[in-house]
Amino acid sequence: MSQQQPGRRTALKAAGAGALAVATGAVATDTASAQHSTTAIPGERTLAAQLRRALPDDRVLVRGDAAYDAERAAYHRVIDHHPAAIVVPCHADDIATAVRIASHHRVPIAVQATGHGISRSAHGGLLINTRQLKRIRIDPSQRTAVVSPGVVFSELIDAAAAHGLAPASGSAVDVSVTGYTSGGGLPVIGRTVGYAADHVTRVDLVDAKGRRRRLTPHRDADLFWAVRGGKSNFGVITEIETALFPLTRLYGGNMLFTGGVPELLKTYQKFTRNLTDRMTTSLVIVNVPTDSPAFPEPLRGKTLAKLRVAFTGDTAEGEKLLRPLRALNPAQDNVAEMPYTDIAKIYADPAGPIRTRERAGALRALDDATLRRLLRAAGPDADRPPMAVEIRHLGGALARAPKHPNAVGPRDAAFNLFVADVAPDPGQDATLEAGQQQVFDLLGPSLTGHTQPNFLTDHDKTATRVRRAYRPRDYERLTTLKRRYDRHNLFRVNHNIPPAA
Repeated sequence: MSQQQPGRRTALKAAGAGALAVATGAVATDTASAQHSTTAIPGERTLAAQLRRALPDDRVLVRGDAAYDAERAAYHRVIDHHPAAIVVPCHADDIATAVRIASHHRVPIAVQATGHGISRSAHGGLLINTRQLKRIRIDPSQRTAVVSPGVVFSELIDAAAAHGLAPASGSAVDVSVTGYTSGGGLPVIGRTVGYAADHVTRVDLVDAKGRRRRLTPHRDADLFWAVRGGKSNFGVITEIETALFPLTRLYGGNMLFTGGVPELLKTYQKFTRNLTDRMTTSLVIVNVPTDSPAFPEPLRGKTLAKLRVAFTGDTAEGEKLLRPLRALNPAQDNVAEMPYTDIAKIYADPAGPIRTRERAGALRALDDATLRRLLRAAGPDADRPPMAVEIRHLGGALARAPKHPNAVGPRDAAFNLFVADVAPDPGQDATLEAGQQQVFDLLGPSLTGHTQPNFLTDHDKTATRVRRAYRPRDYERLTTLKRRYDRHNLFRVNHNIPPAA
C-alpha cells in the first residue's frame, strides 16, 4: 500500500481499452488477502483511542465507521486491507502526530493517496490517506511546482498549462504526483526529459519518529537521494518541489494494428534505432480474449498491437519519422498535434478500480533474437500469452545521470517490459501468473535482471525482488539509510527496503 502510483501499468492501461474493464468484470469488490497482510503488533488496540485524543474525530477512522471502507479502498484491488486505524490528514502536522503515535506503538505505517501501487495489505497497521492534501503552487518564473501528496497529475497538468508549462507526467493522470515521483516516475515524454524524480529540487517529509524534515541537495542530502526512487520506505512525503517544462503542445496519439504483428515488430525495431530523444514510444501486443464483448466479433481471439507516440518536436518532423509505421496501414491512427493537456489520450488509461496480475522487467536491446522471443511469448502463435505485453522505449534522457543523483535504478536498459492480465477472479491468479512466468522464461536471455521502482508489482514483495529495482551499491546504501532513519522498519507496508543488519 505504498505512496506510489503508479508507476505500474495495468492490463487495461496497456491495451488502452477502458471498456474492457466492465466487459471482463475488472471493477471488482475487495477480496481478502490475509496471506499478504501485515502482522498485528501488541499495543495497536490503543492506537485509535490515542489518535482520537490527539486529532479531530473526523480525521480518524476505525472499523464500523461510515467512511472506513471508502478511505481504505484503492484503485488496484488485488489486495484488500483492514488497518487498525485510518488517518485522513488535513495538513502535515496531522501526519506528524499520527506517525509519532504509531512509532510509539511500533505499528506499521502505510501511505496511500490513490492506491495505484498496492503491494501489501495494511491489516493491523496505520493507514495514512493523504488524498485531502491538494495544494498546488506554480512559480512561472522559476518553472517549478510545489505539490502536496493528494494532488493527481490531471490537476497539476491543468494548473501548469495556465502558465504555458507542463510536468513530467506518466501515462496515468489519476495518480498521485508525489507517489509516482518517489518511485522514479517514467514520463510519457521520458526520452526527452528523463525520470520525474530527476527534476525534484525539494522534498518535505515526516520521518519515522514523526519529525518534519525539509530535504534538498544540500540539506539532509542522503535522505533527499533516497526518497527519490526509494518510494515510501523513509517517511510520508508532505510536499515536493519539481521542475516544469515550457511545453504546451506535442505530436502524439496512438495507432492500432489488427494484424501483421511480426512485420510491425521488425519495423519498430528499425524505427527505434538512432531515434531522436524528442520521440518517446511504446508498443503493446494485445491478445484479445475469445469471449470479450469489449471487442468486435472479428477481433476476438486475435492478436492486435498498439503503438503509442509522444513527440516533442515539430509536427512535420514527427510525421516524417512515422512514415515507415504508417506504411503498414494501421486500422486506426489518431496521432496528431495535440495540447499537452490531452496527453492522457495517448495511453487512454481507464478509470478504476480494477484487479490485475502484473509483471515487469527490462530488455537489454530489441535485437533479432529478442524479436523472436517476443513473438514466441506474445505473438499470434504463442502458446499461452498474457493479455498484454508492452515494451516501452527507454534511452535518451532516461539513460543520463541527473543533476542531483537519486536512487532510481539502472539506466542502461533499452526497453521497459510490462506484462499484465485482467484478473477479476482470484481463482484464476495461478493460471495467469504461470502464463506470465512463461513470458519471462522465454525472454530470459534478453532481460537485464532489473526492473524500475515504479514498475515493481504485487509479484515483487520479497527483498530479493525489490533489490532488482536498484543497482547493488545503491541498494546497500538504501538499507544503511533505512537503518539510520527507520531502524524499526515502520514504513514496511510497501515494496520494502529493510534496515541493514
